[in-house]
This record gives sequence, C-alpha cells and structure tokens, in this order.
Amino acid sequence: MTESLGADEDEDGVPDDIDRILVSQRLDDLRTMIAELERDLRIDRRPRFKDL
Repeated sequence: MTESLGADEDEDGVPDDIDRILVSQRLDDLRTMIAELERDLRIDRRPRFKDL
C-alpha cells in the first residue's frame, strides 16, 4: 500500500502528475480496504428498495 497521500511530493507548491498518481493509488488502496472490511462485516451496500 502506498505510504503517503502524495500531496506535492517535490514540495514546489504545485501538484503535478506524480502527486496525482500517488493520490489516485492511495484512493484505490482505500477503496480496496473498505470493500474488504464490508465483505468481512457482511455489509451490503447495494441500494435497497422498499415496496410502497
């Protein structure tokens, strides 16, 4: 898993492509972790529709 959020790694004050890639990788890692936790906890995130 990536270790940092990738916010301005080169410290130039401007987010660049590498910073965006690192943030994107971190978000992917977090999405995977959430999906695994939901599966382990048996949380169903599908929309539920009630009959009226």
